[in-house]
Amino acid sequence: MCKSASFVLTKTQCFWSHNGDSHSLIISVNGLHEDGPYGPNILRAEISPPNDRYDLPIDQWVYRVDQDIWPVWYDAEDCERRARAELPAWYAAHVISDGKVGKCLDEWTCIVLKGGKCNQSGGYCLVYDGGVNNQSGGDCRVDDGGINNQLRGYCYVNDGGTNNQLGGDCRVYDGGVNNQSGGDCRVDDGGVNNQSGGDCRVDDGGVNNQSGGECRVHGGGELNEVTR
Repeated sequence: MCKSASFVLTKTQCFWSHNGDSHSLIISVNGLHEDGPYGPNILRAEISPPNDRYDLPIDQWVYRVDQDIWPVWYDAEDCERRARAELPAWYAAHVISDGKVGKCLDEWTCIVLKGGKCNQSGGYCLVYDGGVNNQSGGDCRVDDGGINNQLRGYCYVNDGGTNNQLGGDCRVYDGGVNNQSGGDCRVDDGGVNNQSGGDCRVDDGGVNNQSGGECRVHGGGELNEVTR
């Protein structure tokens, strides 16, 4: 699976997408030919932050090549230099922060943090500390301090993230919190769900505080029935 930020390099150029962020999309949109008579024509590269912490400064992000066979023209130092030269422009196109309001559509990739707000109807959205996402479709991942308001789609809630779920599917992991009034939720080890409606499954180590809806408890899951 491609990790943001994704780049495709030829011998003389470096390509990336202003909207989506997969190598296959970049190749298709730019009409690139992957292979030639002497092997690969292109190089798939990625520059990503440690531990998927996209709120880290980009000078801390790590460069890697995402293929096993390299083009004959490949030069490690030159390819990394060219990809890193494009990273600030990629960041400006994909990151919503500092009071800006953006959107995430089908096949798009957006990162929301530090006062940014996104309205998501499709694609893939990552929400971090201070970011708010309103999700009506697509996939969303909420991390430390991020908030997602979910009407539809699929949401992953990680340590410190909060999801307010009216519908769709949600999975809550260690340290994540979901406030569920509808849809389907699965709570894993260390996750917490506050349920007033919808359907919930609680697995080993998960906790559900239930005042309504349906809940199934598996293994060591914990259910607290709240009287309203």
